Amino acid sequence: MPKLVAGLQLKRALEKRMYVLKDKAYKQSLEEEVRKKTKELAEKNQLLEEYSHNLEISAINALTTLQVALEEKDTYTAGHTTRVTEYAVIIAQTYGLTDEEIIILERACQVHDIGKLVIDINYIQKPGPLSDDEWKKMRKHPEIGANIIKPYHYFMQREIF
Repeated sequence: MPKLVAGLQLKRALEKRMYVLKDKAYKQSLEEEVRKKTKELAEKNQLLEEYSHNLEISAINALTTLQVALEEKDTYTAGHTTRVTEYAVIIAQTYGLTDEEIIILERACQVHDIGKLVIDINYIQKPGPLSDDEWKKMRKHPEIGANIIKPYHYFMQREIF
């Protein structure tokens, strides 16, 4: 009988040892899989950040192109956007705005008149005063501009950059 008990104990000990080894191997396999997936996720996250950055640059370039087109349309105010941006940044720095806030302000300044692209050039370059009807149309340029940049909702967000 003692041999039988010893044999059963040995069998249980071997089974337990096999279970412990399988469990250890399984945990190591899981840990390796987590490391692998974490690395893949980090690489994909980096690609997404690069894509977002490139998308933002493309949006800025597209809106800048529209602003240049506006200044070509209205040579009288050429440089106006640059001056507004420079003055706004100086004021923002004086009031202690953060770098992030200043970047958003610069972007807003760069597109503040973009709605004038669709305003009749005769109103913009009229030598004398505008009629009430012309003023009504002219005053719509901020709303028009907001509609133009609406698809670029992230344009005024700093978190992408």
